[in-house]
Formats: sequence, structure tokens, C-alpha cells
Amino acid sequence: SVYDAKEQFVPLKHELDYIQNYIEFEKIRVGEKLLLYVEIEPNINPAIKIAPLLLIVFIENAFKHAKNTTSQEIQVSMQLKTWKDTILFAVWNSNSNQQGSTMLNAHSGFGLESVRKRLALLYPGEYDLSIEDKDHSYSVMLQLKAK
Repeated sequence: SVYDAKEQFVPLKHELDYIQNYIEFEKIRVGEKLLLYVEIEPNINPAIKIAPLLLIVFIENAFKHAKNTTSQEIQVSMQLKTWKDTILFAVWNSNSNQQGSTMLNAHSGFGLESVRKRLALLYPGEYDLSIEDKDHSYSVMLQLKAK
């Protein structure tokens, strides 16, 4: 991933391999409390490229904030689909906007701010980012033009 981070765009398949490794790590770390749903389109066109380490920020946030819940379970859902020259990525997680989350939220937002800046620079007019922060869930939907 260090080498990929130096490239402006990398094959989406490489990015998904990195994401899959991260998810496997989280599955080990969180254990049986994790309720995980992952739907990644099989047979991604190898010509589709994306900015490196763009999606992982959303996934890291999903796991981080899902742990910040009063529920025993940590719920994370992720989907990725492509069609023609478009990538559609969605991630959802359970969370809790309780008083205990104040410390976590005080140090949050840097990754999202960075992703927004990268999207504006690398995909001007070629993306749509929607973020919903509700009482017990957080979701991100990103649609962008593949490179």
C-alpha cells in the first residue's frame, strides 16, 4: 500500500484487496461481537482505477464508531458496485451518540476532511458524497467516476 499511495490512481482491485485485509484484521480484533455484511461485486474490471487509500478512511471510521455503542454488537455493512465508468460505494455502521462518545468525537473528522479535499482535487465534478449521521447509525454513500 505504501507504493500504491505514491500513485495518483491504482487498480480498484488492488484497493479492494487492501480493504479485504483490513476487514479480516477487524474480524479478528472484534471477534464474535461483529455483525458484518460485505457485498463486493465479483469480477471487477481490472481497467477501473481509483485514488489509493480513498475508501479505507470510511471503513476505518465505520469500525471505530461502531465500537462506540451501548449495544453488545458492532454492526458494519459495506457494498461496492461498478457499472460502466462509475463506482458506487456505501458503508453503514451502528453507533451511539451518547455522552461517552464525546472523547471520541473530539478527535474525529480529520480523515473525512482529508477525503473531501482529495475528492475535490482528484474528481472535480465527478463525484457525489452523502454522509448521514443519525442517532444510532452512520452511513456514507460515494459515487464517483472511475479513472
